[in-house]
Amino acid sequence: MSRQLVKYFKAKEAVFRIPPERKTYFERDDLFGPAVATAFPSCARDIERAGSCYALGQEDACVHHLMMVLERGLKALAARVGVSGHYASWQVIINEIEKKLKSSSLPVPERVFYNEVNAQFSFLKVAYRNHSEHAHDDLYDMPKALHILDHVKEFMRALEKGGLSE
Repeated sequence: MSRQLVKYFKAKEAVFRIPPERKTYFERDDLFGPAVATAFPSCARDIERAGSCYALGQEDACVHHLMMVLERGLKALAARVGVSGHYASWQVIINEIEKKLKSSSLPVPERVFYNEVNAQFSFLKVAYRNHSEHAHDDLYDMPKALHILDHVKEFMRALEKGGLSE
């Protein structure tokens, strides 16, 4: 594109088209439901942005915002079991949670739930987070971004139903 055209487009406003099948994701503050919004209020911005990025066809940005949501979920789990997750990597937090749960006197159903959630964070870290946060030529396409969005939504709903919150 010529420099003149670039200057012209920078000076004018842009209009984006959102395909009909993705319009319900744009600027939704309730994309994960009211229970998740109440349990994890600090996730509201990233949940809304993940949906808007998906609607606008920005699949890599969508996944990035979803990883920010998951990180808050991981830190909520860490806080619940008494692990400091401040400025630590996901793997360090996951390992510390695992150690803490092994020696925990929590009731068995609660301990089982937290162990399962922690294992899911380990999976999510390897499957999505590591890939999205490091430079790769081939990150995500739209179907994969939607799959991750749905997965994170259901996982955050499970965290909330299991009693986790900020």
